[in-house]
Amino acid sequence: MITAVIRMIGLPACLVILLLAYYEGVPGASRIPFLSSVPIVGNLATGRVHSYAADQVRRATADLVARSELAAVRAQLAREQALRRIASEAEIEARERARNALRAKGLAERELDVRIAADSGADGAVWTEGDLEWLAR
Repeated sequence: MITAVIRMIGLPACLVILLLAYYEGVPGASRIPFLSSVPIVGNLATGRVHSYAADQVRRATADLVARSELAAVRAQLAREQALRRIASEAEIEARERARNALRAKGLAERELDVRIAADSGADGAVWTEGDLEWLAR
C-alpha cells in the first residue's frame, strides 16, 4: 500500500506530506480524547506546532503559579512578622503592668503593717499574732 502511494504521487510529495503531518498534526486525530497525552503518538496526532504551544503555555502557567505562591508566602511572612511585633509589644506591656502591680502590692502591705502597728484601740479589733499568721498564709 505504501509503495502504491509513493508510485502515484512520488517520493518528494510523500516526504512533504509526512513532514506537514509531523509539523501540523494529523487532521482529526487531535480530537480523539487522551491521544495527545501518549508520548510519541500524541506528538504526531497534535503536531509539533500545537505541542510547542502547549509546552509554552505549561511553562508560563508554572511560572505564574510560582510567582503567585511566592507572593502568598511573602504576604504570610509579613503578617507573621506583624503578629510577632504585636505579641512582643503586648509582652512588654504585660511585664510593665506586673511590675506596677508588685509595687502597688508592696505599698499596700507596708500601709497595712503601719495600720496594724498603729491599731491599739479599745474597740476589740486589735490584731494579734494569730491574726498576723492567718493573714500571712
